[in-house]
Amino acid sequence: MNLSCLMKDIILPLALRPIRTTEFSVMLRQVARGADQAFRTKVELVNYKKVMQHLQKQFEEVEANLSVFTAMLFDLPSPDESTNVANRKLSSRFAQELDQCRGCLHAVRETRRWTAAICKTSRFPSTNRMFIAGDGFVSKVPKEMDSGDGLNRRLEAFREMVTKYEGKMKEIITEHGWPPKYTYISEGKHICNHCQKPFGPKWIRLGSCWRCRSALRQAGKCPYENGTACLPCPHSRRCLRCEQVSCSLCRVWRSTDFEEGIVSFVQKEMPDLIFVDFDQTLCETKNGGSPVRGRHGLNPDLFAILSSMRDRVWVVTKQNVSNQAQLTNFLSEMGLGNIRVKTLGGLKDQPPLSTRKWSKADVMIPLITQGSQQGQGLKAIFIDDDFREIADPMLKSFLSQAGTVETVPPADTVDVWGADAGEPETEEAEAREPRLLRVHFVSDSWAIR
Repeated sequence: MNLSCLMKDIILPLALRPIRTTEFSVMLRQVARGADQAFRTKVELVNYKKVMQHLQKQFEEVEANLSVFTAMLFDLPSPDESTNVANRKLSSRFAQELDQCRGCLHAVRETRRWTAAICKTSRFPSTNRMFIAGDGFVSKVPKEMDSGDGLNRRLEAFREMVTKYEGKMKEIITEHGWPPKYTYISEGKHICNHCQKPFGPKWIRLGSCWRCRSALRQAGKCPYENGTACLPCPHSRRCLRCEQVSCSLCRVWRSTDFEEGIVSFVQKEMPDLIFVDFDQTLCETKNGGSPVRGRHGLNPDLFAILSSMRDRVWVVTKQNVSNQAQLTNFLSEMGLGNIRVKTLGGLKDQPPLSTRKWSKADVMIPLITQGSQQGQGLKAIFIDDDFREIADPMLKSFLSQAGTVETVPPADTVDVWGADAGEPETEEAEAREPRLLRVHFVSDSWAIR
C-alpha cells in the first residue's frame, strides 16, 4: 500500500471520526506495525482450517464410494466379451481415480492437522516455532511429519523406491530404446536441452529428460545448468547447487540441513579459521550497502559463533575497500570488536592467485596454506550465502591438489546414484592435509540490532 492510498483509505476516514487522540494513535500504530494484517491472517487461517475439515468429510465419502465401485467392477464376469472389455476399462479408470482421491485425502488430513495445531499455539510472548522455511529451503518441521504417515516420511519412502529400481529402468531403456515405444504414445511440447527431443511434462524436468539426466549424472556433470556455479557431487550424483543437497564427503553443507543448527556444527568441528561473508550472511545489508546500526541487524547464530571464536574469524566481503573502516566500526558497535575484516571491491593491486578481479579464494587459500605447519593440516570453515563463492573454481582446484576432495569414480563403478563412491579418508590422512568445510548459509533472522 503506497502513501496516497494509506491517507485516502485509512488515515483520513479515521481522522474524520469523533475519536479520542489516544485511540487514534493506537489504531495508526497497529496498522503501521502489521497488527491489523496479523489479525486478518489469523482469521483467514482459522477459516481455512474449517474448510479443510469440511473437505476431509467430503473426500472420505467419495473415497468410500469409489472403493465400492472399483471392487464391484474388478474382474466382473460377463458372457459378452465386449462388455468384459468395457468393464475392465471402467474398472481401471475407477482404480486410477481412487488412487488420486486417496492421495488428496491424505494431503487434506495432513493440512487440517497442522492448521489446527498452528491455531492452538501459545500467544505472545511465546517463541516456539513448528515450521521454519524460506524460498529455497526447509529447516524445521514437526517430528511427526518425519514418522508414521507424515508427508516427509512418505516422500522418503517414495525416494527409496525410485533409487531401488533406477538400475532396472536403465536396463529397460538399453533394451527397448528411449523413449520406450510401448508406453510413449505421443510427443510433448517440452524440448530436452541435451537430446533436443520433445517430451511431455512427466518425462522431463528442468529441461532434462530422464535419460539425459541419468547420463550426465553418471558422467559427473550437472544435468540442469552445468554452469561455473554448479558443483556436481561424485557421491550422490547430484548437483549440490541446483538440487540443494549437502555432502559430508565433499565437505559442502547447506546450513538448513544441520539438525542441531550451525552453532553446534562449528563448535563440534572446532576450526582453526572461520571465513564469513558479510552481505546477507552475517549482516542484513545487500549489494555492498553500508551497514547502519538500528537499521541493519546481524544473524544471531553467526553472532554467537563470532563472539566465542573472534580470534579465529575473518570477515571476507566484496564490499568496496573504502567501506572497510565503516564495517569494522559497525561490528565493534554491535559487540564484535577485534574481528578482522577484508574488503575486496575496488582493490587495484594484482591478486596473488587469480588473474582478474580479487576473489575470496585469494584471501582464504594463503591463510590456510600458511597456517598448516609441522605436517598438521589446518581446518577452516567458509560460510557464504552465495553458492557461486562456495563453488569457486580456485577453491575446487586448491582442494583437489591438497587431496581433500575425492574425484569422480569411473562410470562402471557406480550402478545407481547414491551408491558408495569410495571410503572416506582415514583420520591420519585428514590430519596431514588442509581442510576447508564450506557452508551455504541461508539466514532466517536478523535479530541482533
